[in-house]
Amino acid sequence: MKRVIFALAAVACAGIFASPATAATTTQCTSTLTGGTYDKIVVPAGATCTLDGATVNSNVTVGAGSSLHTRFTTIGGNVMSRDAASVRLIDTNISHNVMITGTTGSTKIGSKGCKVDPIAAGNLMFKFNSGTIAICDVSVGHNLALMANSGRIGAFRNVVGNNGLLFRNTGPANRLRDNTVTVNINCSGNTGRVITSGNTAAQLMGQCHS
Repeated sequence: MKRVIFALAAVACAGIFASPATAATTTQCTSTLTGGTYDKIVVPAGATCTLDGATVNSNVTVGAGSSLHTRFTTIGGNVMSRDAASVRLIDTNISHNVMITGTTGSTKIGSKGCKVDPIAAGNLMFKFNSGTIAICDVSVGHNLALMANSGRIGAFRNVVGNNGLLFRNTGPANRLRDNTVTVNINCSGNTGRVITSGNTAAQLMGQCHS
């Protein structure tokens, strides 16, 4: 199965005779953008944006009540979402961090076949989301952190370069299966069921000890 990877982009050295930097252009996305290259994307409050086969050089920012759907897209910066309606990043490579907070609908990150639950160089962070969260077949450069979410959580077959953290989630079920984590998988303070199997890490801690 194709794996989506979130990995840090390399920082290139500027040449002695480099031309002056030009100001980045921000594109307001309120429909479907197929292909093309964009400096920055902003999804305004209440809008729905679909990026299909697009390249974004820098950040994608998702506004309150809006929806972002991507497929076969490359994002060179961060994906930042606060109080969105839904976020779906499918077969999408992201060079830095994904920070999803307060989403009311579903969040799906990973491959096309991800059903409840691409390369990313930084962290995947989910906080205070009330909708379901599904993360599968993702390579995470640093940490995968799920904290204080109230919907169902599924994290399957991910490869994490640092820690996997599952803290104080209140949804009815938290499922972690077949994840490979370099350092620790640490779970504590979750009030719903924590269901784990097939995970490997230097240490399995707290509610994820088995």
